[in-house]
Amino acid sequence: MLAVCNTIGVILMYVSLDLLSPVEIGFLGRFYTVFAVILAYIILKEKITSSEWLLVSLAILGTFMFINPSDNSDFNILGIVSAILYTFFFALSNILIKLTITEGRESNSLLFTNNVWTLILVSIYLITFNNN
Repeated sequence: MLAVCNTIGVILMYVSLDLLSPVEIGFLGRFYTVFAVILAYIILKEKITSSEWLLVSLAILGTFMFINPSDNSDFNILGIVSAILYTFFFALSNILIKLTITEGRESNSLLFTNNVWTLILVSIYLITFNNN
């Protein structure tokens, strides 16, 4: 599951890089923090203060202000959705890593295994859907 989430995140990141400018990717990529906080609250049952909820709300509001189609003639909804989803899947991957790590398991081993599986799955995707 961890490698699948990471693979989806990597693929969506490259899709968004193809469709959006580096500035847009840089801005929307910061949305990772919002997802990490929300997923930690939902999955890990971590406590979040009201001031942290306020900051998360402001970040979400700021993102919606940024993607206003009337301000940008090159509005690309697929690119924006891909960018937001890749940050979600990367945040979910990190939450799953935190759930998976136990006392007897090293984080480096887990990350290496995750990256190898991600490489395999992305390679299969590239071989299957290569448009060149």
